[in-house]
Amino acid sequence: MNIKIILIILIFLTASIYFMTDSETSNHKTSESLKIEKSKDVFNPKKKVAEKSVSVRQIHQGIELSIEAEELLFVLEPLTFDALERQWSEQYGCYKYSADQVDKNILLEDECSDQLLNAKSFEEALWMQRQGYPTKTQLQLINDRAHLEALLELANNKVPIAAALVAIAAIRTEQTKSAVLWAAEYGALVSNDNSFQYRLLGEAHMLANSDSLGLAELQMAALLGDSQSENLFYHYANDRPMLIADAINHAHLVMGRIFGVSMEHYPKDPRPKNWGG
Repeated sequence: MNIKIILIILIFLTASIYFMTDSETSNHKTSESLKIEKSKDVFNPKKKVAEKSVSVRQIHQGIELSIEAEELLFVLEPLTFDALERQWSEQYGCYKYSADQVDKNILLEDECSDQLLNAKSFEEALWMQRQGYPTKTQLQLINDRAHLEALLELANNKVPIAAALVAIAAIRTEQTKSAVLWAAEYGALVSNDNSFQYRLLGEAHMLANSDSLGLAELQMAALLGDSQSENLFYHYANDRPMLIADAINHAHLVMGRIFGVSMEHYPKDPRPKNWGG
């Protein structure tokens, strides 16, 4: 009996020493990997993406992202004020199909190759970014299958702009159910006073032939300051007075419930006038 007890004690001590050694080795490897990461060039975009992805993982309870999804995080970052001032026409301005750069001669035209990109000034581009409109670079991601899959991964991990881009892709490929679901998901991830969410959901519902809902949401975007959504509202309404009246009433009813104030006190952020409205 004494021999068995001694053997059990020896086995226990051996296992303890093994696990302690393994833990130290693991900690040493982790320390080395952190040193290697810190020694990399700080101007390397992938380094910035890695740092950002850590933040995203923390926000989303430690969920690991694929390499492709991590690489997109850098592209999905909003432009800085200085970068937007330099690039506003390329990223938010009116452009022709297949054009690498915006043609300054068509910036004052009404027709643009992409109706989401029609800023006529830096001020309007600034407003568009503030309200959540995607840039030209971001919109181009949905034309590539691999990028779209990475966007879907990020959207599933609650990245707002990724959800918006997936919704736009669904609208443009007429995937009605997905368009509505992802537009609604985007709305759930941004603040209530973000007007782009209502335009996006409105267009998704119009695609789904839910005209009353779609028009009400476009009107909500207009009430928050997006004059282009107001233009879309009357375009889709197509001179149907009863539908217009119902949609406007519905929009005010929902806005009153969301913000708890009268229409004079809605948190309106007007799109710059005489430019892209």
